[in-house]
Amino acid sequence: MSAAAFALRHGRGMLFVAVACAAAGIWAALQLPKGVYPEVTFPREQVVALLPGAPAATVLAGLTRPLELALASVPGIETIRSKTVRGAVELSLFFSNDTDMAQAHPLVLSRLAEARSALPPETEITAERILASSFPILSLNVEGPYPAEQLYELAQYTLRPALSGLPGVGLVSVQSSDVPETEVLLDPARLEAAHLTVPAVADRLRTANRVQTVARLTEQHELALAVVTGEMTTAEEIAQTVVGGTPAAPLRISDLGQVARGIVPRTTIIRVDGKPGAILNVARRASGDILSLDAAIQDKLRSLLPSLPPGVRIRPVYEQAQFVADAVRGVRDAVLFGAVFAVIILALFLRDLRATFVVALSLPLTLGATLLVLRLLGQTLNIMSLGGLAIAVGLVIDDAVVIVEAVHRHLEAGLAPAEAARKGTEELFWPVVGTTVTTVVVFLPLGLLGGVAGQFFAALSVALATAVALSLPVALAVLPSLAARILRRPGLVAGAAAIFIVGGVLLSGQLGTGFLPEADEGSYIIDYFAPVGAAMNEADALATKVEEVVARTPYTDAFSRRLGAELGPPVATLPSRGDVAVRLKTGKRPPLEEIMDEQRNEIAAAAPGLRVEFVQVLADMLGDLEGSPEPIEVRFFGQDPAMLRQLAVQAAGRIQDAHGIVDLFNGDEGCAPEVDLRVDALQAGRQGLPAAAVGDQLSAAMLGQVATQLRKPDHLEDVRVRLLRPPET
Repeated sequence: MSAAAFALRHGRGMLFVAVACAAAGIWAALQLPKGVYPEVTFPREQVVALLPGAPAATVLAGLTRPLELALASVPGIETIRSKTVRGAVELSLFFSNDTDMAQAHPLVLSRLAEARSALPPETEITAERILASSFPILSLNVEGPYPAEQLYELAQYTLRPALSGLPGVGLVSVQSSDVPETEVLLDPARLEAAHLTVPAVADRLRTANRVQTVARLTEQHELALAVVTGEMTTAEEIAQTVVGGTPAAPLRISDLGQVARGIVPRTTIIRVDGKPGAILNVARRASGDILSLDAAIQDKLRSLLPSLPPGVRIRPVYEQAQFVADAVRGVRDAVLFGAVFAVIILALFLRDLRATFVVALSLPLTLGATLLVLRLLGQTLNIMSLGGLAIAVGLVIDDAVVIVEAVHRHLEAGLAPAEAARKGTEELFWPVVGTTVTTVVVFLPLGLLGGVAGQFFAALSVALATAVALSLPVALAVLPSLAARILRRPGLVAGAAAIFIVGGVLLSGQLGTGFLPEADEGSYIIDYFAPVGAAMNEADALATKVEEVVARTPYTDAFSRRLGAELGPPVATLPSRGDVAVRLKTGKRPPLEEIMDEQRNEIAAAAPGLRVEFVQVLADMLGDLEGSPEPIEVRFFGQDPAMLRQLAVQAAGRIQDAHGIVDLFNGDEGCAPEVDLRVDALQAGRQGLPAAAVGDQLSAAMLGQVATQLRKPDHLEDVRVRLLRPPET
């Protein structure tokens, strides 16, 4: 029995299977995770090592070189790129494309653990795989008529736990300039009179504020835990702590100074809509549905709003779900309009509504089944996969046109419907199979490309090849039987067509307009760079000029600013650089590029000492994921840093007039000033003070020393001991 005869004999069953698969595919489309891009694994890992306060030269010798040497032996690593700044080093590890990053990460951690003993003891190290889910999909401004430290506590201890428990939510982080702490402020004169130092007071306080289990007691069939505790929960208890004196005349902390509420020494500055506040960043877990997650977060925030202090506002400054929804809607509309136009062209050429209707049915049957396959393969709905479906519309309909036209020709020759369907299908069976297989073979290699580009095109390739492959059984097994029945029942065709037309009219009012998704995200980032040696207050003053330009732009809806911090995974950030995240109002406005160009010129006039770069959020994220933040980078390699800086400046001068270049930077950030306080070994030795002890005393006196933690109802708060500074005049 031929394939055509088999299809005709079991036509009803074939049609049932096709309709069931299409319906299941539509259901699967509602369940498929939705995102901007496919889930891509970048062959890259990032290691950040902190040595607070250390000069860049010390970091280079004590951290950068040992870590580079230790990590170079991790299997799969091709390149290690390091950026050393004052107090920190950032190492980007680039692996070969065939490396299994899930297995590479433990190896990186193992090498870091082995190298840990050779590093300075106060070194802090973090290592993280670079994933799309490392970046927030939602950034919220938390603002209101309250001190910034109170807004931080609200975001950290109320909003963050509430959102962290939602399904699909990844890392939730809070950024704020003002993190509250308890401060022990010691008077230098009283401290000297008592023959005490800041580290000594900190040690006494640390040993006093302690909880220790000393025994497990069994009594009356119960097990009781015996605990010796000196735990402190109030500032008054800290003030009454004895740190010196004699048994007859004990010396308490209150005798040496005061205990007060304070702020952790600022290394970053965070502002929201031009005011002090807090930023709440929400990331997703890998393969999470951005649209569903965003809706769940918004519902949770609405439920929390009545319980928040009056006047507190939570405003999104970046919302990836909005761009995803627009992009998915745009590509979806492209698929729908492409299908409609294809059917109209078919009707004009076939000049038979019944034949056109049969051909048109191949689209929902094929594309619906394709969505089911994508669901089973673990794919997501994104620009690439939906783009593959859009391209497939014309290819899918080809097989149907060829088969239906052949059946229609035999019907016009006078054959019975069943015989016309059989003969038409048998004549073109192998040609249709050949052309379909050829098309699939042409597009499948796109999914075999290596690297990140290959992962992007794999989504398009899978969707396109699946749709084209499924069009073959639909054309050969479903449409012949359907054509044999429908082409002899014009009344049925007219009724079905009327139902589709009415349904289309009703649904058209629910669809957004647009043929292709626009690249305008409605949000962008302004990276700004003050002179590398600028004091934080000077860099903040320059950055305030950027805020003023953004605030007076009539299309700005919300914005947030960071100084000394960045968006995304941990990085080594200079205290003189930061970024401004801007969200534009919805509705009619000039193109995003025009707004950015206008702001670029205004910032150049208002803050001439500030270098700025404009980039849309997703482009910024992709650049960071790839390890190349700029679209074009020219790199120089050599042993002489001075010569490399000179070559970079010369190269920048040669290309600065090239057409289309904006935000050009020659790569020379300059050097940060530092003051060396060299310890006189002889004099320090006479006093029994090694260099470490001198450094500890100066650090504790100037920066303070976190001695212990004060227990609050739902968290622990640092207690910092430092000298009371005289008021500024």
